[in-house]
Amino acid sequence: MSDKIEIEKFKEEIEKLYKGFPSYHFYGIETMVKDPEIRKVLCDEHILVKLKRKYTNKGDEYMLGANGLNLVNSWNIEKLTSKMLDLTKKIESLTTMLVLFTGFLIALAILSIYLALLQSFPKVPYPSLIAISVAIGLLVMFWIVAQGVKKIGDEQQK
Repeated sequence: MSDKIEIEKFKEEIEKLYKGFPSYHFYGIETMVKDPEIRKVLCDEHILVKLKRKYTNKGDEYMLGANGLNLVNSWNIEKLTSKMLDLTKKIESLTTMLVLFTGFLIALAILSIYLALLQSFPKVPYPSLIAISVAIGLLVMFWIVAQGVKKIGDEQQK
């Protein structure tokens, strides 16, 4: 657990170095990364660059290296990607709601036309049969639209 906290603190320090690059420098890496081998790997991989100056009371001085810049950029891209995924899911749910609402409005329009035709032609044979067939047709239309929206959502999640 304490290692994870130190990693999070180290990540925050790396991000601070990124925000102030190239003028920000880092002291006291020994408290964050206690293992000298890990510090050496961080320098060898050019995540951090050890500066030649040495302050005895603060420890060695480091600044962000080329791969450190790439690392922070990839962290930022990861954050933005997760935000985009969340927004895409919200847009998907709003689209589904709009499609269903539009279908409901179409159903109301068809029902209004049907009622207007009944008033215009009162001797239509079996008006309840026509109403049932229109209702079944609307239900089938809603089912087809819902299946299409579900299929699009499933494809987006893959």
